[in-house]
Amino acid sequence: MGLDPQGISYKEFSLKVPLVRSKELGQDPKRFTRGNAEEMYRVSSTGTTGRPKEFYFPKSEFIVRFPETFVKTIQESKTPVLLHRSWSIDYKIIEESLQAIRPDIGLESYNDANGFLEDAKKADTIYLITEVTPFRVLMYQIKNLLEEDPSIIKQLKGKQLFIEIGSEPVNFQELQTWFTQLREVVGVEPDFVVTYGQNDTGIIGTYRYKEGDTEKDFKYRVANTRLIEVLDSTGQLVFDQRGNIISTTFRDEGSILVRYVTGDQGVLNIDNEGNLYLSAIGRNPEDGMLIFAGLKLSISGFYDFLREKLDIPFQLETQIIEDPDNLSNVLNVTLYSNEFLDPDKANIVKGEVFSKLIEYTSLPVLTGRGKLQLNINVVSQQPEDFTKGWRILPKQTLKPTS
Repeated sequence: MGLDPQGISYKEFSLKVPLVRSKELGQDPKRFTRGNAEEMYRVSSTGTTGRPKEFYFPKSEFIVRFPETFVKTIQESKTPVLLHRSWSIDYKIIEESLQAIRPDIGLESYNDANGFLEDAKKADTIYLITEVTPFRVLMYQIKNLLEEDPSIIKQLKGKQLFIEIGSEPVNFQELQTWFTQLREVVGVEPDFVVTYGQNDTGIIGTYRYKEGDTEKDFKYRVANTRLIEVLDSTGQLVFDQRGNIISTTFRDEGSILVRYVTGDQGVLNIDNEGNLYLSAIGRNPEDGMLIFAGLKLSISGFYDFLREKLDIPFQLETQIIEDPDNLSNVLNVTLYSNEFLDPDKANIVKGEVFSKLIEYTSLPVLTGRGKLQLNINVVSQQPEDFTKGWRILPKQTLKPTS
């Protein structure tokens, strides 16, 4: 397959342009940066897989261009409002872009569903932007509030609702459920957009949910500023087949992540007009791994496994702690959810997580070797820098006592 009008083949491209991995960038955040980093925006990544990184973006890339229909709605609204979480990423660029369209637009942040609903009641048009995991928490909380007080629906009927969620993959069944729930609340179909991207690359693709869509329609339209490849286990470019997602960003300054290994897998399709689409996105099983006592443990896999077993939304954090004095390894597993404000529920879930970890792995065998410990913690307050479903903290080695 040719990659440009000059007829450069994929094989020539792949031989000339090496792959860049997140570990390399974590070791030296400026290694792939072109231009004056001091004049760029610096974006930090918490490092889902235990490798915190920094990225540099040209300021020209932070110009938000909204669809014409959205601009018209915002301009004609009586009381439009932008809602985002108070402890989330910085949405200053979006705020400034919206104010250029409508200087008096409301700019509000919320901590939970109560805060969201209070702000939503005052507006006729609501633009909500957040990440997938916090949105999952919000929808769970709204569902519970409506069960306690169905009259809340009356206060939200007729609202124009724009929703944008992203930063990690989401499954189609959840989208269907959320869309149906929101339509019942506001009485009209919400405008529901899902983005796929990363701090590393920015937005890679977008998908707008429509009534009647099926799972085969759930495809992210790849942005024109990206070259996306999907490679099989041998490094060959494949279409209509699951493989590793490689993203090449078209820019001449900032962090030049040429042929960047995203750590995700998916299926690449191309339509009759030459548009690229990504679907069936999920974490590469080889990423999101930690090694505990010689055992490879997939934290992304365990997170998905737990989500199927527990009926509450949560975030999962893991870390290995080595104690040279006691010659021991500790696997710390922490779940964050405000559901743990109930101590009884917290204790029940703590026990469930322990048993599920044993079920998911062969740790019962391993715990007989040396001094190995499993610590399960449940915390009701989510850390402000934690926006995705799971993460691995870097290994901690305790200092030997003298």
